[in-house]
Amino acid sequence: ITADGKIRDIVTQVKKTEAEKEAERKEDVIRNLPEFKRERMAANGAGDSAKEGDSVTVEDKDDDPKKYNVRTIDEDEAEHYQQLEDAQLARLRKQKSEDSEAVATFANEKKRILQDGAEERPDLLSAMRQQSIEQAEKKAKIAPSASDRLKGLITVKAKSAAAASAESSAPAKG
Repeated sequence: ITADGKIRDIVTQVKKTEAEKEAERKEDVIRNLPEFKRERMAANGAGDSAKEGDSVTVEDKDDDPKKYNVRTIDEDEAEHYQQLEDAQLARLRKQKSEDSEAVATFANEKKRILQDGAEERPDLLSAMRQQSIEQAEKKAKIAPSASDRLKGLITVKAKSAAAASAESSAPAKG
């Protein structure tokens, strides 16, 4: 529709096949599941209050007849709920088995360590002392000594007798 009110294109509706109608019906059923309704209500709650008021009145009108009618669940809904429950049970079962396996592994390792290491393992103080000794030995091997570092840089000369007597008398005067 243009600004002057004329129609440029005429859009016709395409007839839907039975498969498309069935797919749309299934999609509507899934969208009307409670968990998806809650999400839509939360999303609408963040919007304008006027829209929220309109949607609440529509929901209230829909809910009133349902209070007195028995609601039936079709096969798709039942299957959906069963899949949700099965997935949750499988997740819980897997978590429980992993936890029990971890506890059993820990118990076995603890038992093995207590059996094997009880006789061989020294007390804490001697282990710390031994560790510090080993670290000191490592440092001694790695670091060169003072004589190794200064080899070839310092030459030692023998003192002459006159210089030695002068040095020995100099500290005595002071």
